[in-house]
Amino acid sequence: MKLHRLLSLPFTFIADAATLGNIGGDRSFTQQVFDAEKREREIQEAKDFAEAVATIVRAQKGNKE
Repeated sequence: MKLHRLLSLPFTFIADAATLGNIGGDRSFTQQVFDAEKREREIQEAKDFAEAVATIVRAQKGNKE
């Protein structure tokens, strides 16, 4: 977890308590912090996969020549 998200957790807990969690029907502040972390992790996994595919393709092109 990124440091700025980790440092924001106490404030998100306080904000959730002050707004009684999920009154407006939206996701709570705390859930949004964890959602952002999950999205970043998924994006990084997709980048890693694309790099692996590109490496395999480059290796196969090198073997044909």
